[in-house]
Amino acid sequence: MNTMKRVFNSTISISNEIVRDHQVHGQALLPGLAYVDMIYQLAQQSAEADFRDYTLSDVAISNPLRVSKDHPVEVVICFEEAESGWDIPIDGRERATSGSCELRRYASATLRRRDRIQFEDRIDIAAP
Repeated sequence: MNTMKRVFNSTISISNEIVRDHQVHGQALLPGLAYVDMIYQLAQQSAEADFRDYTLSDVAISNPLRVSKDHPVEVVICFEEAESGWDIPIDGRERATSGSCELRRYASATLRRRDRIQFEDRIDIAAP
């Protein structure tokens, strides 16, 4: 079977305001929702995938993506073709001044095509 793979590389640093402003115990972290946003943005840009036609499942955050002034993280997001969509591992390496660059799995997810859901009912927010 000949499967397609799309690979996206990015460096996440403390200059990214989403990371800089999301701190846990004083440590800047990539928020979990940012993984979902990155996956949908890349799917739309690379495959013109409309998010309404896909469902994201099996989202797992394996390790916190921590950054600091001297330690940006080089992230690799891979879209691996699978049945009706993609398997998406998100790996990376912390760029350390010591030269040590251990590859780490930060997150993974599955993006699958689905029938578009039509929402016709509305919630009456004025009701008591």
